[in-house]
Amino acid sequence: MPHTRTIERTAFCQFCPDADEVTEVLQMLGFRLTFQMGVVKSPASLKLPPLPAQYHYRDAYGNEVIYLAGQEKDEEGEQAPSHASRFWFSSGADRVACERVARVLTRRWSLTWLGRLPQGNRASTPGGRPPGRNAMGRDTPIRLHREKGTRHT
Repeated sequence: MPHTRTIERTAFCQFCPDADEVTEVLQMLGFRLTFQMGVVKSPASLKLPPLPAQYHYRDAYGNEVIYLAGQEKDEEGEQAPSHASRFWFSSGADRVACERVARVLTRRWSLTWLGRLPQGNRASTPGGRPPGRNAMGRDTPIRLHREKGTRHT
């Protein structure tokens, strides 16, 4: 069986597009919303910033887009460009569709993309990993709070 290498990319946006607009654009590209989670506020005693709302999309080819509707604060020391929102993209079986979606998102919201990374090496580049894991592969607050979100089928 041939091995398909997953390409992951992350992009930063200088503003925070409306989640409904992001959903509409991605639906036109064949994606559907598979998971969403509203803003999560930690107890004041933890002194952690709130986690922005996040939206997960997937198409029939296994391509995935994650939209983080706000600026996340990284307690692990990750150096990210100045941004108001963030996108992650993982390619599935159709790499041409992957590149097309990246171009559409870039034109629509003037995204600044970081490089292409094989799945196994995504944590080696700051900003290259999707929400939920830090550089050591440990769960972050985003991953730990996913259970509070809503799954769409």
